[in-house]
Formats: sequence, C-alpha cells, structure tokens
Amino acid sequence: MEQFGGTSAGWETMEIETPFGDPIRQRETSEPSSPLDTGLTPWNESASSLADDSWGEAPSESEALIAELLAELRDEAFDEALLGLAEETEMAVADRFTSETVENAGERERFAEMQLEGLRFEAESYLDRLHQGIAETDFASLSDAQLDQFLERFDPDQSDLTPAGEEFIGGLIKKARKAVKWVAKKAKSVARTIGKAGSKLLGPVLKRLKGLVRPLLKRVLGFAIGKLPAPLQPIARKLATRLRFEAEGEDEGEARVFAAQLDDMGELAQSFDMLVAEAVIDDEMPDGFGKAEEDEASDYAQGANRPMKLAEARGTLLRQLREAEARQDLSPEIEQFVPALLGALRIGIRLVGRPKVVNFLARFIAQLIQRWVGPKLSNPLSRAIVDAGLRLISLEAEAEAEGALDEDRVATEALAAVIEDTVRRFAENEAYVLDDEELVRIAAGEAFSGAVATFFPSSLIKESLQEAPSLGGVFVPQRMNELRPYARYSRVPEVTITEQMAEALPAFGGEALGAVIGAAELGFPLRGRLHLVQAMSGTTPSQILRRLGLRHGAMGTAALQPLTRAAAGVLLQEPRLGTDGPKRRARRPGLSKPGDRYYVIEPLGQGGTGRRSRPADASRFRQHVDATGRSVVLSYYLSERRAQRVALEMKSSASAAALARTLIGMMGGLQRRGGQSPRRGRSLCARGSCR
Repeated sequence: MEQFGGTSAGWETMEIETPFGDPIRQRETSEPSSPLDTGLTPWNESASSLADDSWGEAPSESEALIAELLAELRDEAFDEALLGLAEETEMAVADRFTSETVENAGERERFAEMQLEGLRFEAESYLDRLHQGIAETDFASLSDAQLDQFLERFDPDQSDLTPAGEEFIGGLIKKARKAVKWVAKKAKSVARTIGKAGSKLLGPVLKRLKGLVRPLLKRVLGFAIGKLPAPLQPIARKLATRLRFEAEGEDEGEARVFAAQLDDMGELAQSFDMLVAEAVIDDEMPDGFGKAEEDEASDYAQGANRPMKLAEARGTLLRQLREAEARQDLSPEIEQFVPALLGALRIGIRLVGRPKVVNFLARFIAQLIQRWVGPKLSNPLSRAIVDAGLRLISLEAEAEAEGALDEDRVATEALAAVIEDTVRRFAENEAYVLDDEELVRIAAGEAFSGAVATFFPSSLIKESLQEAPSLGGVFVPQRMNELRPYARYSRVPEVTITEQMAEALPAFGGEALGAVIGAAELGFPLRGRLHLVQAMSGTTPSQILRRLGLRHGAMGTAALQPLTRAAAGVLLQEPRLGTDGPKRRARRPGLSKPGDRYYVIEPLGQGGTGRRSRPADASRFRQHVDATGRSVVLSYYLSERRAQRVALEMKSSASAAALARTLIGMMGGLQRRGGQSPRRGRSLCARGSCR
C-alpha cells in the first residue's frame, strides 16, 4: 500500500512503498526526482447524476405489448448465430490481412462488407418475398398449422451460404415468422380480420424489419474488425432502460451513457429484438427508421472510433516511452493517453469529468515507472522478461520477421501495458472511492501493484505480490501496435487433468470442463499444455485461438476456457494466477473485457475426433429474465451423450426423476461455477408467473 504525506506536500516528501523487490532498490540511482505537487484538496469531484425518474413506473399498454412480444422473439440460438457470424467474418479478414493496424482499417472494413454482402442480399430478398406473399394472401381462413405451412414457402435456398450465414438466416426467419404469427393472433383476439388487409398490418412490419438487416450486419462487422458495435437505435436504448433491459449486474448509469460500447452479441440480439418489437407495435414509427445508423454523426460512428483512437494513442505512448530520456517525467504523456483508454472502456464512465483524479493517477504512475524509463534503465527489465521464459513461447509475426527478439521493445511494451492495466484496474473501483482523496491513493497503489505483478517478472517484485512463483513466468504484451492486443504468459506448463479435476472446473455455458472434454471424445487422464492469456482492450477469444494456431484442434473453440481462481488452483496450484470476472461472462465465451484471463488446452497424445471449428457439443444451462421482470425462462441443452444417459435412466425407472436431477444439477452447477444466480428469478416467481 502506498503511504503518502499531507495533501499539500510534493512528491519529494512522500514515502512511497513500491511493489518492487529489494534488488531493484539496490540498483536505483541517487538522482533526485522532480518535485510534483499532488495537492488534491478540496476534494469535490462528483459525477453527474444519472438517476432516471421513469424507474418504478408501471409499463404503459404499448410497453406491455412490447414486453410480451419480446418474450416471444427471444431466441438464444440467434445470439449464437450472431457470434458465429462475427467470428467467421473475423477469421476471413484475418486470413486476408496479417495485421490489424490503424493504417489498414479501411481496407479491412471494405473486405468484411464484401463478405457479408451476399448474406444481406439473401436476408432482404427473403423479407421482400414474404412481404409480397402476405399482400396476396387471405389469412381469414388459415389455421395456425396452415399459417405455418404458408410461411415455410418463402424459406430461401441456403446452399450457397456459409455455416454461420445459414444459422443467421435461420434465426431471422424464425423471428419474422414469430412476428407475423403474433400480429395475426392479436388481430384475431380483438375480432379484427386480417384477410386481404394483411398487407396493411403486416406489410409495414416486414418493411421495417428489412430496414434493420443492414444496421444489424453493420454491428456484426464492427465486432469482427475490432470496432465497437452500437445498439441499433437510441429509441430502443431508451425503452430498454424503462423495461429494465440492461445486462444483469451492470451499473445503470454505465448502461445508459456507454451503451454505444456494445461488445456482446447477446446484447446486440436483444437490442435487435427490441427494435423488431417496436416495429410491430408502434404504428407511428417511420419506414426505414433503422437506416439512421448509417449516418457518420450517429452514436455508432462515434463509438466505433474509440478503439481506433485508443490504438493511435497507444502507438504514440509506445513511441514516447522509447524516446524518453533516463528517468524522464512522463506524466504529460500518460495524462494524454488516459482519456483515449477510458473512451474504450465500459467502466471508463467513472472517471469521465474527473480531471483532478486523472491528473493524479497519471503523475502517480509516472513517478513509479521512472526507474525504468530510458534505454539504459530499461535493459534490466528486458533481460528479466526474456529470462522469465519469453523465448519459450512462439514469437509474434513481427518478431519472427525481424529474425530476433527486440529487447528494447519488450521493456517498452511492458511499461505501456502496466500503465494501461493500472488505469483499467483503478477505473473498476466503485464511484464512491473517487470522492475521497485517501481512498483514491489506496486504490491507485493497489491498481499499480496488480499491474506490475502481471507484466513484470517475479524476480523484480516483492514475494507477497507474485502471482505464480512456482511457474516463474510473466504475461507478455503481444501486438501492441494493433487494434486488439493481448498478453500471453511466457511459460506453457504441461498438466495432467483427471476426471475428478475436470468435474470440479468451470467451463463456459455453466457445465463442468469434464463435459466439454467428454463431448470432444477425449479420454482421462488428459495430458496437455496450457496456454495462458490475458485479454486487453478489443481481445476476442476467436482471435486468441487463431494466434495460438489451435482453433481447429481436437477441442475446437471449446479448448478456450475461463482461467478462474478455482481453475488456476486446481490445474496449476497457483490460484492467484486466475481472475473471477462478472458472472454473466461465464455463460458465453464471445464476450471478454480487459483483464479477463483464459487458458487454452492443447491435448498431447490424443487426436480427438479430428478437425473442429465449433465448440465441443457439451450440455448448457442458461437463465433469461424477460423485459418486464415478470417471468424467468430456464433454457437447457443436453449433449447427445448426456441425453442418451438420461433417457435410459428414465426408461428403466419409468420416472422423470432422472431428468429432474440432471436439470437441477446443471442449474446448481452454474451457480457454483460463476453463472447467473437464480435468486432474482425466485423473487420474480413470487411476484409474477414463471415459465
């Protein structure tokens, strides 16, 4: 913890306990540090109120109808389809371009647009055909079964689409059918005929739905090339807030102000559903309303530029670190970098409008990294990182092209990563911390210590801060000059995973790792290498697997799993090497945020079933609270192996008890392994109806 002097004292009078070990103190020079005034009094920083007076009001009739239709439209398979489409597009762009730099951003975007153009045409053509068919059909005499048969006539031929494209079109067809059937049902329930007048009721709905295809694919494209996908419409965002539609566990203010930073395909799908529901319910909604997102001045354009601005700012910071003189004060450079980083962080809202806090943090970091600034002083850091096992991992493309490891670059990127990670950790504190000077100092010290423990080798830091002394490795930043950098652990430990260990480890989707390994048809004990990775701004799991060359291994994308504290403890006996992120990210691997850690299993001696590009088909459990907060939907998917076992047990005992035990066990396992707790769901069941 950092011990500071009085609020009006300069840095030269402060007693700062650094995270660095004694060997570093012995190498320090006697050069005096430049005085920096850290006076933070009076401490009157405060964030603007984000309270919403509409909270607590009963939904209007229109909102109730929208909520009802939202529950009908909800389809988690569509979430997966969007994620698969984004990853497929990302892979196509990565195969075409070897790097993701600011300079080739325009080319990558145009290439990605071409990849999605055929899919957009197919989707819009389907909706046009459906629109035309509805206009020429008398619905009055059609039963529900006949309506289903009628809608099936317009299904497109998907033979020329990619697997992800087929899933996307399939999900869109389901939503269009549900919207049509819902309107037909409602019209009949109020004794209205929709016979030849069907086009008057359903025509505008399908026209508006067609207008949403292009913006939706634009967001998928943004995810694939490292931009920030925005919600589809501000109006949807506003209504979503009224209906308590924000992601579980997120700060309300963040969800409103930073809604443009939508980096989860599930949230994007929900935003799409919201706008579809509005298109069905709101008669006054103008045609073509979804195309406002094409405007360069829209929220999307502003939000999408944030990763680009961060990449540019990071590049500037790296250059400034390389060119700095020995023990130079880099406070101004860090202070210029922080706003760009906060703009790309969802949590950055907590520091927006607090220049005094940002200024203090910049000077605080600058003071503590001074001992490594300058070519001569950075050499010990470079050598220590290399000695910690950097040469044991495969080097990135730029290092391979050079034919040798640039040790100066290693130190520079480590310092830049420490700066970035310190700000990220500091921003994760609750808002009340930023209102108290002493708490700010404590939080800054803890954030810096955590960042140093991540990116500095254990030989240079105190023993009490070392994350994995038995491994002796360090997280090394990779691709720092690109839009989506990440950090890779310098050592690749070999482990043996027993069946008992695998059953105790969490995996994405709420199942145990044992189920994932079993679905990949790999046996126990499983011997393999573990590649450890930490996400930075913009990192995607698909990108990690691609960089490691393991996307098509025996386990496919299921080889990547969350490195929680429990997993790090069981697999490596080093629990501090793991991180426990928000529970919602334990359900789906497509969402990551800076600081998340993963391990990737590379099986040794077992080939599995061969080349895989999709996750192993393991069982999954998910929970969804509808927009009104009045019902909870529990979704279970049983793998083929597990379903067969349950079916045999049910047949032998002539009872559904085996199925009940399985479902209850899956739900309980999700709670234990970091999934969403059903506590809220139980309270909602008491107030409303559960399905």
